[in-house]
Amino acid sequence: MPGFEATHLSARRTTNEPDHVDQQDSVRLPNKVTGKKKADAFQDALLGLGLEGKDVLFIATMDSFPSFEDVIELVRSLEYLKVFPPTASQNGHQNGKEAREESLLRVTSAAESKDVVAINYAANLLDEESLRRLITQCLDALRTGGTLLMREHLGGSTTGGDSGPHLHYRDVAQTCSLLNSVSSSSGNEGLQLMSAWAPEPIDGEEEVTWMYKKVPSSAVEKKLQEFLDTSQYSKKGILKYEQVFGHRYVSTGGEHTTKEFCRLLDLQKGQKVLDVCCGIGGSAFHMAKEYGVHVHGVDLSSNMISIGLQRRREGNLHGVDFEMCNVMTKDFEPNCYDVVYSRDAIMHMEDRRKLFDILLKCLKPGGRLFVTDYCHGAKEHSQEFKDYVRQRGYNLLSVSDYGKLLEEVGFTNVTAEDRTKQFVDILYRELADFEPLKGQFVRDFSQEDYDEIINGWRIKTVRCGAGDQAWGMFLARKT
Repeated sequence: MPGFEATHLSARRTTNEPDHVDQQDSVRLPNKVTGKKKADAFQDALLGLGLEGKDVLFIATMDSFPSFEDVIELVRSLEYLKVFPPTASQNGHQNGKEAREESLLRVTSAAESKDVVAINYAANLLDEESLRRLITQCLDALRTGGTLLMREHLGGSTTGGDSGPHLHYRDVAQTCSLLNSVSSSSGNEGLQLMSAWAPEPIDGEEEVTWMYKKVPSSAVEKKLQEFLDTSQYSKKGILKYEQVFGHRYVSTGGEHTTKEFCRLLDLQKGQKVLDVCCGIGGSAFHMAKEYGVHVHGVDLSSNMISIGLQRRREGNLHGVDFEMCNVMTKDFEPNCYDVVYSRDAIMHMEDRRKLFDILLKCLKPGGRLFVTDYCHGAKEHSQEFKDYVRQRGYNLLSVSDYGKLLEEVGFTNVTAEDRTKQFVDILYRELADFEPLKGQFVRDFSQEDYDEIINGWRIKTVRCGAGDQAWGMFLARKT
């Protein structure tokens, strides 16, 4: 295992001269981690933070950020930690894990001294233990409310993994779990996910740019994603649902309903679609392939995004970017999307009015909103249904009230259709298609998992028949 060396360089703005970073001893990493072709995503995210007058710690190699001078011109102070694997001829340095601990893991910045810590591809040089130590030190260096920005290559890239055994590739669920679990040395602060963007690969290389904020460990928002990933949307749970809904799908009716609903949207080649709570990408891949649109899929579940990236890679699919984020706090560009699309997920959102206000603003004038969602019937609900809704953390409206809310927010031409009968028909069809697969499913999962799906689908038909549960389809425009 190769070791690493690090050099600390500082730059501080004065009133008489611009900032400067010494570029001597140029650093060279394997081609897979220089990032020359894709500096834009990370650089745009960094500059988008608004660096004027801020104190920044940058951990990377100089040639992994070609427009480094853009940052130097803005910041109040810059500390640059230069990282590279030593050659065998370099003397006086240890190899492997010990070298990493003696070099890269020494972040000597004072506590609470940085507004931004930016890490560019250095994570691919570290095993999990070493990366955790680095992130802990970076967290200590950040001021509360400060931003950690980190870019890494992903495991499974079609050209990744062949760059030598000293490079470490992870999927997004692994990295997300690590970042979510890191605490400051005091134990009082942690990291809250703001965004993790995985754009469409270039030359087969997949990468993700992470953006986290330093917050108190008790922050409520920090817990939401952990709840999703460890309860209903565990990786195993998602893969089970995919067996029922169909390859790449985790929403009612799978490909059948996706084809039906997309025909309602008048999708045109080149349009931009926002897929809210995109799951593992089934609808997004369909729209991109069949209509030539570009889809930006967002979801808060790291397991959903992880599997979606895997499906994109396996199918060599194009036209879909994935972003892990909380849509309720994401700062979307106004008037950006031609269509906003969401399938059976908004029931997780408590403040639905705020959500639809956000989605209205990011739609272009004339743009269309399409939603299917779980709803409740108009009757008094059974205790069993109330317990189910509470256990799932759902926030349900009647189909009629859902449509009225869209109008109140400002959408026009609102269509609110009760599709409960169609929902029940789909449930029966999915059961009929799934039951013959029992043998293989039980081998892949378990008898208990099989029974859970069968019983879950059957009880949904009972709830719908009793008037407790409903399914709504909603179509609207922005004028």
